[in-house]
Amino acid sequence: MCAAFNATQNTDWDSGVRPSLSAGKATPISIELERGTLFGWYHPPRCRSPAHQAVLLFNPVGWEGLACYRAYRHWAERLAAVGFPVLRFDYLGTGDSADGDAHEPKVASWLASARAAAAELRSRSGRDALVLAGVHFGATLAALASEVVGGVESLVLLGPLVRGRDYVRQARAYALLNAANDSPGSPADGDAGVEVAGFHVNPATLAEMEAIDLRTLTVRGARSLVLSRDETSREDELVAAWQARGVAAELRRIRGYHELVQKPSRSLTPGAIFQAAEDFLLTGLPAPSPGRAPAREARPAVRESARRYRESALSFGANGRLFGVLTEPVRAEEASSERPVLVILPTSSHHRVGPNRMYVPLARELAERGFTSFRIDLTGGGDSPASSSVRDGQAYAEEFVADARAAMDHLAESVGSKRFVLLGLCSGALLAFQTTSVDPRVVGEVLVSQQVWNLSDVPSDTRFERVKQRATASLTHAVRRTGLAFDTGRVDVGASLRDALGRGVEVLLIYGAQDPGLARFRAEAARELAHLTVSPRFALALLDGVDRTFTALRSQRLFHGVVMDYMLRRFAREGVRPCASGG
Repeated sequence: MCAAFNATQNTDWDSGVRPSLSAGKATPISIELERGTLFGWYHPPRCRSPAHQAVLLFNPVGWEGLACYRAYRHWAERLAAVGFPVLRFDYLGTGDSADGDAHEPKVASWLASARAAAAELRSRSGRDALVLAGVHFGATLAALASEVVGGVESLVLLGPLVRGRDYVRQARAYALLNAANDSPGSPADGDAGVEVAGFHVNPATLAEMEAIDLRTLTVRGARSLVLSRDETSREDELVAAWQARGVAAELRRIRGYHELVQKPSRSLTPGAIFQAAEDFLLTGLPAPSPGRAPAREARPAVRESARRYRESALSFGANGRLFGVLTEPVRAEEASSERPVLVILPTSSHHRVGPNRMYVPLARELAERGFTSFRIDLTGGGDSPASSSVRDGQAYAEEFVADARAAMDHLAESVGSKRFVLLGLCSGALLAFQTTSVDPRVVGEVLVSQQVWNLSDVPSDTRFERVKQRATASLTHAVRRTGLAFDTGRVDVGASLRDALGRGVEVLLIYGAQDPGLARFRAEAARELAHLTVSPRFALALLDGVDRTFTALRSQRLFHGVVMDYMLRRFAREGVRPCASGG
């Protein structure tokens, strides 16, 4: 029997992953569909318990999916700790899964992904009875899937979108609010869809969403727990409608939804909500259905694409505790060991897919041009668990430089890479800058929307003070060994960049034309700015009409174009000639 999991210590929030619940116990997997491959994580049960069901977690879509990513990992680990096998997965066209058709009806595609994920979960766990659970539109998809998956005994729905028409109205209002920032033809290329927080919703999907009304569903015998978002949402109408049709549904109001679905760097894991879900699932269990032996052979999370890229899920670092996705050309003749590997460093706000998922298509397009890239999660982010010294979602930590170097060490050993380009945005840019200063294997750095060049300039926050002091001391010691000048522990930005250029590093800075970080860079590097701008290895790209995280689709295309041009112009001459995209 399992002991009750109690990481919250009588608070509403989980502080992070306990060492006994390391994400290393989970297995990254691939799930084959006719139109592409899904990426997912299977969490086996960590103990014996009365639970006879397996849990399938449905992600929210778009921006909320990024905000909830870490919390979903914690949710899966908690459920596994009390005896449930759990599968979390990315729908087709989201996360690390294959891209799919941009113009197809997405709700139907996401439900097809759910059916495949449910079959995979049953095969791996040997359990036929399922629990479907999710947050907001993920909860809506879980409810819809209960009608097509079969064998669903329980639903756990946190803040479900009850009526799709409400979402479409809000999405159109959001698009109108931001229309002033869009260039002609930029949001949806004239297809009448809408752009919502960096993600495009096509017309066919809008039509599907408008037709959704969970109150009309026939929930086939599934016990249902609905956790309300707030007093003004429609969950009470949903529960009343289901109860009128004899569904065993209950509504609870527990604080936590809005704290979960906020800016990803501030998203809080709602321990009280997760505890309520566990209590619901572990009480009043129906009679268990006959189980089966779990499938013995596990398929690794490696996939090849008709678009000529190959992706592999890799663990690296001490005891394999860090995680990343390697994207490389499929055919050996399209690659070259002489070309540097692009290591994409995340921010504290986003896991390895990046803001608006923009790192995934970038990595895949680079593979089509003959370049390998590695998108990683740092300690405490994405699927790399926190440590004793780095909390979940921490923005700055001295360990991050070690994480970046561990990624390069692993690639040197596994694929023979000797040279690397580092790319990072905001806090990831600072990490790229720091790592370039201390590791001679770095031959290129792409610093995007960088706001901070010295850790002492991080906005004062008591949670970060100790980290800043340790990290500043560590970086100061490391960079001083290179002979660079220091002033009271501050890095001389101009001298550091000039030193990198002198070592042959190709430096690219990318800013929005109105980004206040641009003025900070010019102030920090003022003494060396004239020397930097005349170097053929230095480039500063200023993009009009973009925000710091390239939210608009037009902005994302500009970002991709600049990075692709940098990689092709600076490094394509090394090794074989790159293949034309799609050729």
